[in-house]
Order: sequence, then C-alpha cells, then structure tokens
Amino acid sequence: LFVCFVSAYVFQPEEIHETHCRVYNIIPSISAITGVSPQRYLWRVSIALHIGPRFIIAFVYRNWYRAMVAGLNDPARVTKACRMINIVYWLNLVEISALCGVTYISNKENYPLHEKVFIIFMTTSLSYMLATLKLLKILQPDGPQTPNEESSLRYKQAFFALSIASTVGLILFFLKHRFLCQDLGTVDGPCA
Repeated sequence: LFVCFVSAYVFQPEEIHETHCRVYNIIPSISAITGVSPQRYLWRVSIALHIGPRFIIAFVYRNWYRAMVAGLNDPARVTKACRMINIVYWLNLVEISALCGVTYISNKENYPLHEKVFIIFMTTSLSYMLATLKLLKILQPDGPQTPNEESSLRYKQAFFALSIASTVGLILFFLKHRFLCQDLGTVDGPCA
C-alpha cells in the first residue's frame, strides 16, 4: 500500500486527487490510490497473495476457540461461546470476502457497487473485532491466563478503539467532501 501511495503521489497526482466535485483532496483514499494503473495491479496481486492465508487463519482461529470451549464447565456458557464462535467466524469470512470485492471492483469501474462492498467491509470488520472481544470474555471469564494472552487482548482492545475513531473520522470527512464538496477536507468549528 505504501509503494502504491508513494508512486501514485509522485507520478499521478492529478488522477488520485480527482473528485466528482472537482475540489482538491489532500490525502487521497485507498480506493483512489489503488484505482490507477499500475498501482491497481500491484495492489490486486498483493491482496491475491494473502487472501488464501486469511481464510486459513479464520478457520484455524475457529478451531482454536472451539478447543478453548473444552475448558468451560458451565453448559450455558458453552452454548453462548459456540454461538459467538460461529458469529466471529462468519463475520471474518464476510470481511475477507468484502476485502476481495473492494479490491477487485474498482471505484472507477463501478462506484455504486464499490461503495456498498466497502460499507460491508467496514461494518463486518468492526463487528468482527467487537464480537472477538465479547467471545474472549466468554471463553476467559477470569481474564487472560498468560502474559501473551493479556498482551493480545490489550492490542485487540486498542486496535478496536483506534478503528472506531478512524471510522468516525472517515465518515465525517467523506460526508463533508462527497456531499458538501469542501476543499481539502476542512473542518468547520468555533476556532476555524
């Protein structure tokens, strides 16, 4: 992504900053950066190389969570955990599939579909993170058992909070830029 960004910024600045409103876009979207050639092909190959392993990792995580269920004694908690494992697994699969879709359906080729698939990607990504945190609380009612598990949980919580904050910012700037056609993604406020 970094290579795509730098090369597009250096060699194709007009194309990646182009918007439907004809206003300047300080930081282009990932879709804009990966929607121009040759960056489009580099991005698509990069995604293709790690989509398969992502599906395998989703399957491995599901099995790992199922193995953790064996340590639970409460039948109600087991039922709840099994349900959450399935929710987490399917959210992960939909997220990965939506990443594929948003990669291979360019915003320049079919913007309405690209936009809908992107919304599915963002929604399932955040839902997957939240469901995973909920699942871990069910599987480990007394908290993480090892320092690695504790560290992993902290990272998951921090990245979830960062993802929520980033998504709120993304939505605000998208709405201002797309519907109000504000130049440079400016923010209006009492000090502006």
